[in-house]
Amino acid sequence: MGLETGTYVEDLVATNPVGTDAKSAGDDHFRLIKSVLKATFPGMSGALLRVLLKSANYTLLATDNTVLVDCSAALTLSLTAAATLGNKWLIVVSSRGGDVLIDPNGAETINGATTLTLPKGSFAFVWCNGSTFYAVTLPENATKVGASTTSGTLIFADAGKCVKLSAGITIPANVFNEGDVVSLYNDTSGSLTITQGASLTLRRVGSFDTGNRTLTQRGLVSVWFVSATEAVISGGGLN
Repeated sequence: MGLETGTYVEDLVATNPVGTDAKSAGDDHFRLIKSVLKATFPGMSGALLRVLLKSANYTLLATDNTVLVDCSAALTLSLTAAATLGNKWLIVVSSRGGDVLIDPNGAETINGATTLTLPKGSFAFVWCNGSTFYAVTLPENATKVGASTTSGTLIFADAGKCVKLSAGITIPANVFNEGDVVSLYNDTSGSLTITQGASLTLRRVGSFDTGNRTLTQRGLVSVWFVSATEAVISGGGLN
């Protein structure tokens, strides 16, 4: 009988069933097809790539796999435990209504940090591998971090750009790659704080000092990443 075994769609054999198979074998083929479809598209409680509109705090579930979470307000998205979500879970988050805090379960992390703040006007692709979470963030429009907020966090899409700040900024760990550079310009009449995020070492060029820095009014600095967890900073107006 031409009946293969398989877990995912790629395991199905297009030439099965063979013409000599008994009609009674048909139910075996139907069960196999159902099984591989459910394994290939896990956690589906609706259509693939559907939109989930949220205006208040929400806990993302395994059944939210492949959704676009359209956040129309500042809110917190809590993540169900990674072991429950499994290694086939992906969502996209749009923070069009305000900053969105993505908060993993318990001591679990996202990009190596306990939480991820997605600034207003950004997207994040969030993956789970069954034990931790990864995110890639992109700006939705030309507005840069800090342009209209009291605080912000640099995102991967800021690499290679000059970010005009109107408020203090946090430089996160495990977001940028070795060799990435971000320029920061203080577009205010006062001083701003450049904060080193958790697990990041921010070092001033020509000094052994590490830690947060103050950028004076109209100051311009460059942040050079020597690794995902260490950066050096130099420029005018830096204290």
